[in-house]
Amino acid sequence: MLHFSVVALSLLLAPAADKKTKEEIKKLKGTWRITSAEAQGKAIKLKDLGMDRVIITADKMTFKSRGKEVKVWAYAVDPSKKPKEMDWNNPGARAPHPAIYELKGDTLKVCFPILPIGTDKPAPEVTRPKAFITKGGQFMMFIARRQKE
Repeated sequence: MLHFSVVALSLLLAPAADKKTKEEIKKLKGTWRITSAEAQGKAIKLKDLGMDRVIITADKMTFKSRGKEVKVWAYAVDPSKKPKEMDWNNPGARAPHPAIYELKGDTLKVCFPILPIGTDKPAPEVTRPKAFITKGGQFMMFIARRQKE
């Protein structure tokens, strides 16, 4: 009986979690202008960042620089985690690239591990940040403002 109850409970909760995820993705959709960035505790000049916009759709994030596509990632979010989690997926990568994010109104903050130089495949030791702090670790963070359409 206990096994049946656990299965029934998980089936009841799944649609609610899926609904929350869809609502979160709807909030994330849009064009975001990067306003600041830092890596390993140091500010990065926006002209040196290599990207100035992030366009988020229902299933992908496109990073652009001066109108040109720089990188495209499929993504998944888990808004139930604290902080909220985001996984970036790239075809051919060994594992998803783990990130955390915070969405407050028209401001999006994203923190993620720095990829090894010369590849977009996370090394086995790449871990998800626990907080929006880049100092003392191999992390990068950007803050972006939603662009009015």
